[in-house]
Amino acid sequence: MKCLNNSLLVATLVLAMNVPAFALENNGMQSDDKKENPELFKKVETSLQGAQYEMLDNYCLDKYTGDVYYVDVRINRTRRVLLSRESVETDIVPSPRSVNYQLLVVHGVVARYYLINLHSGDMWIICNDFSRKARLEYVPVER
Repeated sequence: MKCLNNSLLVATLVLAMNVPAFALENNGMQSDDKKENPELFKKVETSLQGAQYEMLDNYCLDKYTGDVYYVDVRINRTRRVLLSRESVETDIVPSPRSVNYQLLVVHGVVARYYLINLHSGDMWIICNDFSRKARLEYVPVER
């Protein structure tokens, strides 16, 4: 629950504060700006089209099912670890053969990763508190 409490403000602002790199490029920024501020052009979200699976940093998202895998790269092996996700009744998937989920990252002092159901708006944060395995913790709406 600590992970959730520390991230409520970030989760609230995630959609308002992320600016896709393509929007910045079309807003008069020169190619030299990319060299000076490379963090502005990091990928911050998975696409809403294309292939069923997509990587964002060390996470692989199944955009149809919402399954998130951590890709653990070690010197002698690479493995894909499925993260557990809190289930909620409102997590709907009307079309199992199309994009239903998006993974977002907010880069700050610490990068925070969020899974969003595009139909219901349900949101999870990837928690890795190092005392347990990484998991997706549900972010409830507060009124």
